[in-house]
Order: sequence, then C-alpha cells, then structure tokens
Amino acid sequence: MSHTKEPWILGKNSLTVLDKETGFMIVNAYSNNLNRREDMKRIVACVNWCAGNSTEGMLRAVEIGRPYEVERDKAIERELETTKQRDAFKDAAAFHKSRADDAEKQRDELLAALDAVNVSAVCFAKNEYSISADAISKVENVIASAKGRQ
Repeated sequence: MSHTKEPWILGKNSLTVLDKETGFMIVNAYSNNLNRREDMKRIVACVNWCAGNSTEGMLRAVEIGRPYEVERDKAIERELETTKQRDAFKDAAAFHKSRADDAEKQRDELLAALDAVNVSAVCFAKNEYSISADAISKVENVIASAKGRQ
C-alpha cells in the first residue's frame, strides 16, 4: 500500500495536513490539545524528511536498532564531504584559471616585445637604422617580468 506522495504541507489552521500538489486533506487533528499544532508540524516535517525512503525500510531499520537518524546523519556527512570536495575543486579550478590567464598575458607581452625587436632587426639588416633603445628596453622589461612571475 502506498501513501500520499510528498511534499505535505500544513493547512492554514495548522491542524490539517494537505497534499501540496492537490491541496487535498491527508490528516486532520481537531482537538483541544494544545500540542496538536506542534504535532502536526512534526508529522509534516518527518514525512517530507523521509521522502524517497520506503516505509517498510524505515520500519525495519527501527526494528533492528538502526534508527533512521543514523542513516540520515551518514547521508548528511556524505553531503558535507561532497560539498567540501566540490568547493576545493572550484578553488583549484579558479587558481589554475588565474595562472592560465597570467601565462596568456605574459605570452602576449613577450610576443609584442619580440615583434618590436623583429621590426628593428629587419630595419637594421637593411641598414636603415639601428635597433631602437625602446625595443631593447621593452624586451628587457618583459623578460624581467616573466622571470619574476615564475
């Protein structure tokens, strides 16, 4: 026998439990007992917490002395560990992306400096003029910068 599918919600008066999808009443607890509202909240919380677990499996876990909270706590621990691993992966990925971005910038600076030297070298070879001090300075600065990034 199956039960009403989760999620369940409390009715406006907190004394009824409703199927969230259809709005149909599942349980009511009309009573003068002041604890009823809290009891109904607890029922809804428990049912929604146990979503996806079979009733038979949960009953058997209690019978053999392995209350559901043990399994739930293990699941939470696994979730936390997975979250930590995911966060560590994201941090590592961000670090390596930053390094790759720096390397790409460095490559672009080196190529620009080499291009400036090449232009000067071609002109020098044609005896048009000597290699410019600006091109040499640019190359020296970029090489120093590259060595400092290693």
